[in-house]
Amino acid sequence: MPTGIVTIDVREIAFRRRHSFVSSRATTDDRRIILITTGDSNGTRGWGECSAPEEPRYCEEWTASAWEFINSILVPAVLEAPPTQIASLQEIFGRFRGNRMAKAAVEEAYCDFEARQKGVPLWRFLGGSAEPIPCGVAIGIMSSIDDLLALVEKEVSSGYRRIKLKIQRGWDVAVVAAVRRTFPALALMVDANGAYTLDDIDALAQLDAYDLLMLEQPFAPDDLWAFKQAHDRFNTPICLDESIVSLASTRAALKLGLCSMVNIKLGRVGGHSVAREIVNLCTSEGIPCWCGGQHEAGIGRAHNLAMASLIPRIVPAELSASERYWDEDIISPPIQVDNKGYLQPPTAPGLGFVVNEDLVLQCTVRETHHQG
Repeated sequence: MPTGIVTIDVREIAFRRRHSFVSSRATTDDRRIILITTGDSNGTRGWGECSAPEEPRYCEEWTASAWEFINSILVPAVLEAPPTQIASLQEIFGRFRGNRMAKAAVEEAYCDFEARQKGVPLWRFLGGSAEPIPCGVAIGIMSSIDDLLALVEKEVSSGYRRIKLKIQRGWDVAVVAAVRRTFPALALMVDANGAYTLDDIDALAQLDAYDLLMLEQPFAPDDLWAFKQAHDRFNTPICLDESIVSLASTRAALKLGLCSMVNIKLGRVGGHSVAREIVNLCTSEGIPCWCGGQHEAGIGRAHNLAMASLIPRIVPAELSASERYWDEDIISPPIQVDNKGYLQPPTAPGLGFVVNEDLVLQCTVRETHHQG
């Protein structure tokens, strides 16, 4: 665990996306992102990014709530009793319920700091593999099927190894059918972000005809009976996203037969420590898991890359290139996926990327400084 951390800086940046992204839950335009910076007296720093969205649509957390929790409760608690190892940092987190995205951002900064101190890449510090990571992309709900098909063609031509389509009532079976007719061999999956209920199960069953990798989060996070019915009835594998918030919820989902795949998001589960436990559980149970994304900027995406290095390369990660999201990312070099759809873990210490601090300062709308 990092020694000598004496400062934790918290800043919120306003960051403009290149394009809007539409899911069944929300339209994501410009982002308001919280960054955490841990520092020592020698100038070594670690960086974390909070994945909380601007409004509590994906989950109960949002940017404003994370800002208040981090500054008023979490950081003072961490600095009051400086952790000596990851486990003791988790013990501090355990005093407070929920707020997992806020906790993840602070833990990310601590992990990056220690990896830099040790002079090793973060993925190696976490115990990951240097094997290239296969990458896929998510495509939002669009204005027409023709526009969707054109974008799928573009992403496939760029080399991405699977495509995820966002769906909702009225933009589901016919859309998937059109994509499958046009791209019969495409590795294709769909994600509903909880847009359906048990009343829709007959309609959703029609998706079995289209050879999908998975149907992700068709129902609300707590609608466990609906997940059980779909898992038992559908040929298409059911994947859980929003329902997976901890090691315990993952274990329950697997033991109760609610899913046959798991999406792991660092913010949603509370950081690297919990994510690694979930990876280990899924691997031991023979359940494919994969790294999801939440519209992160470069720091968050670099942490996702490190986490994805822990996961068996079965399902392509949601690790697409920076240029799909931002005109200029806050890290250098930007995340770049090769033309075969793979991302190579970096070799430099820590995150493996340089934070563009000038751009961060230009985008900062508020900041606080905490002294240990």
